Formats: sequence, C-alpha cells, structure tokens
Amino acid sequence: MVDKAIAKDALPKIKVVFNKAGTELKGCANTQEIITVTNATDEDFDTEYLANNLNIKLVDAIGAAAVYVNSSTRFTDGGSFSLGAEVGISTNKLHTRGPMGIEGLTTYKFKIYGSGQIRA
Repeated sequence: MVDKAIAKDALPKIKVVFNKAGTELKGCANTQEIITVTNATDEDFDTEYLANNLNIKLVDAIGAAAVYVNSSTRFTDGGSFSLGAEVGISTNKLHTRGPMGIEGLTTYKFKIYGSGQIRA
C-alpha cells in the first residue's frame, strides 16, 4: 500500500529499485496512471506468492497498527510483540491496537474522593 499523497514521488523510485531486483510488479488502476506495471486484480492482493512479486495499491492513508517492510505479516502476533498469549486482534484506534494480550483487555477506572479541595 502506498499513500496517494506520496505516490507520484515514491512510485517511480520504487519501480527502479524493484526492477533492478527482478521483482514482478503489479498495480491497481491508480498505480498504473503513475508507472507502467501489470494490472493487479483483487485476487492478486489475496495471494501469498512466496516469490519475488510485489502488488501495489494506492490508498488515501495508512492508519495501521503494524507496518512491515520486506517482512511477512505473519509476525503480527502477540508473542512476537511480547504481549504474551494473544487473546484477540483489535482494529480500534485506541487504546489497544493490533494483537492483544491480557493487558489489552484491561481498562482503568479512577475514583477521586475529596472534601472540597480546589486546584489553583
């Protein structure tokens, strides 16, 4: 995924680097408006190739809990993130995001008792 805001600058550079590495590039229609690549279908984005292939899709923004470069997303795991046993995945923006351990299921409640104090 490439943020549309940087695509015109980033995609030509990406293409040069990956072409030198012999990588097969495929891209969405928006990608093809910027660089020449083979068309990527929805199925391409759901395929794990285990080969030197790269599918490119332009997005409005990348709000992700984890971003990987040159690595498998299979590392998105509670144990890998030192969270202990993974008990779930959260797609929320706050407070826990991504793999969740038992602490991610915990929230806090503060109770403050006073007798008329003020803050100066």
